[in-house]
Amino acid sequence: DIGAAGGDTLTLTDFLPDEGDQLIEASTTLTVARIVPIEGVYGDRTLTPDFPGLAEADQLSRWDAGPAIDRSRIRDKDEAYWDEHRATPKAFINLETGQRLWSNRFGTLTAIRFSEDVTEDQLLEHIDAQALGLVATDIRGQAEAAAVGTVDFGQLFLSLSGFIIIAAIVLAAMLFAMSAEQRARQLGTLLALGLTQRQASTLLLGEGFIVALVGSLIGLGGAVLYATLVTQALSGVWSGAVAGSAVLLHMTPTSLIVGPLVTLIISLLAMALSIRSLTRRSARELLAGAVGKVSGAARVPRVVWMLAAVGLLLAGATLAVTNTQTGMRGALVGFGGGAACLAGCLALLYALVIKRNTGPSPATPLHWLGSLALLNLTRRRGRTLAGVFMLGAGLFLVFAVTGFRLGTSDDPTDRASGTGGFSLLVETTQPIRYDLNTELGRDHYALGEDELPPGSIVPLRVSSGDDASCLNLNQTPTPRILGVDPALLAERDAFRFQKVGYKATGWGVLNASAPTKRGVIPAIADANTAQWALKIAVGDTVVVPDEQGRPITLELVGTIENTILQGSLIISERDFESIFPSTSGHRMLLVDAIAEQTTDETTELLSEVLVDEGAAVTPTNTRLAEYNRVQNTYLVVFQSLGGLGVLLGSLGLGIVTARNLLERRSELALLSAVGLTRGRIARVLLTEHAVILVLGLVLGSGSALLATLHAREEAPFLSTQNILTFLAPLLVGLIAIVLGVLPAMTGRLTDRLRND
Repeated sequence: DIGAAGGDTLTLTDFLPDEGDQLIEASTTLTVARIVPIEGVYGDRTLTPDFPGLAEADQLSRWDAGPAIDRSRIRDKDEAYWDEHRATPKAFINLETGQRLWSNRFGTLTAIRFSEDVTEDQLLEHIDAQALGLVATDIRGQAEAAAVGTVDFGQLFLSLSGFIIIAAIVLAAMLFAMSAEQRARQLGTLLALGLTQRQASTLLLGEGFIVALVGSLIGLGGAVLYATLVTQALSGVWSGAVAGSAVLLHMTPTSLIVGPLVTLIISLLAMALSIRSLTRRSARELLAGAVGKVSGAARVPRVVWMLAAVGLLLAGATLAVTNTQTGMRGALVGFGGGAACLAGCLALLYALVIKRNTGPSPATPLHWLGSLALLNLTRRRGRTLAGVFMLGAGLFLVFAVTGFRLGTSDDPTDRASGTGGFSLLVETTQPIRYDLNTELGRDHYALGEDELPPGSIVPLRVSSGDDASCLNLNQTPTPRILGVDPALLAERDAFRFQKVGYKATGWGVLNASAPTKRGVIPAIADANTAQWALKIAVGDTVVVPDEQGRPITLELVGTIENTILQGSLIISERDFESIFPSTSGHRMLLVDAIAEQTTDETTELLSEVLVDEGAAVTPTNTRLAEYNRVQNTYLVVFQSLGGLGVLLGSLGLGIVTARNLLERRSELALLSAVGLTRGRIARVLLTEHAVILVLGLVLGSGSALLATLHAREEAPFLSTQNILTFLAPLLVGLIAIVLGVLPAMTGRLTDRLRND
């Protein structure tokens, strides 16, 4: 037909399929080796696989192959050839040349022929079902693994309730110590009658055991009530912590036994420590009622504490005020600065009370009762500092965690933010086969260049894995994989990297395959996804199945901070095509903000043109807020439960007040004997302990204010919750102090001097 002979050259022009059903024209020059007759193997029409739309056509002009065909070039002789020979090949090339020209990500062969002596049974014995995509999956095993969840809520709320637990233990220890000190003379009598210190301690601890046992059993009912309230809150006001999932209370016999048992053991340990110093005193001291000990001389000079205080304050204030970091780094730097300031304030306070005075100075006469109250703070400076530290540290932690609150930027075009600078996130149920950045893609969807400018979209391929974001409480054995052209994100400098492995920078690490192990594909993940859902760090590997079920190893080579890409592992598009060759098109789009077009207008436009692909268009700020809500709710939970712990600490200050006054009964009687009225004595005592309360709250909240300077927009310090968290322990603490002072003011104070 073309008059070719051996040795002639032919130019073969064909079309190669590409993404978006595009046909790319390619030409190849071939040399004619020889001319063969249409008979034998050269006349075998089955050499060409049956192609849908072609094999059943009775005429060439009726081909329905999908791609456009120039039917004007079909001649009568072509129709005659089709009638006689159908799809019998008209030319033959060797296999290597064919694979070089037409192999692609879908494979290198279209058919395999066997000789007649190979039977079907023989073939079936050697066919690997997995290689053909038939994979057996342990559905039950995956479901059971997923049901375990990514978060152990029992351990989580045990940690979040740590403030309450610690405060309750300290409270119980102080109550027991005060009870034991009230019986100091009884204990001294027992020692004087011949009981050893071990026997006396065992006696007191035995009494405490009975009380602790009863308290633990009573507390079991309170524990059930507490757990019920927490689970109801997780299904209500705290539902953001569990992404709106239903949370039900689950109790087992083991937990009902272990809880009271652990409480009993901890209570006994606290009691043992509280009576240890008391039973070590001599019988003479106990009979005299000497249960308290005035602080002795300081081992470290005062000037050293002053220098340490100044250094910590300067360092902490500098860190907090000059903190320009954002995200988790900014929160950690701010927290460190605030903690240093709190430590500096405590060191300064210790330096001020480190010197014991024997009386008021001439500049502060005795009738100024405030000077006497302040002087009393130096008597038990250990207790003074302990009270300030417990209240201050508790309030600092409760307030300072607001610095870790995740906020969404008002400007989604900020490339360093969690939105990556994109305004919209598009997810589709069907693949988008046309590149919307190209003229061909815009023409297919009838989009003008002004409606969707070139280069305004970053397309991503999506595997069929599971969502591993914080919105999914289940384990994800097969996380979703995203394939992206790293250059598109690198040129935008999108998102902020937390850590990058090897020597590559930013998104270029996805192309840095040389440093990774052979056969291992580099991947990037959101930092939260890596840490909490997948439980891997940079340098670790995770095994995922490819589309044929074969294990593929991905190495985490970088993490990005708090992004809209949470819940997925991100690899290069080149690697994605190698492990998921049949996953064509893109099912996720990152859309830049379009000038002279509002976000709502762009959303409406994309929703309309991609309706057949099942597109869901979400503003990136909205998606990021959904992810941030989980962590922010946990912070609210921590603040709420931590606030209860601070309240218990304030109650403990009342117990410390009562304990101090129990030790100073003779001192109060002496003050009354020298002429001070009950009102003045009460004023001294209230002032003395109120100073501890106010100092603790002010130092804790002040240090937290510095720690959260960097996050003022995301977490206003003077929020309603913070104000209530400050006022509640202040009010409860003042009431507790008053209740602790009242018993010391009852009866005739001077009668207590008769025993001295």
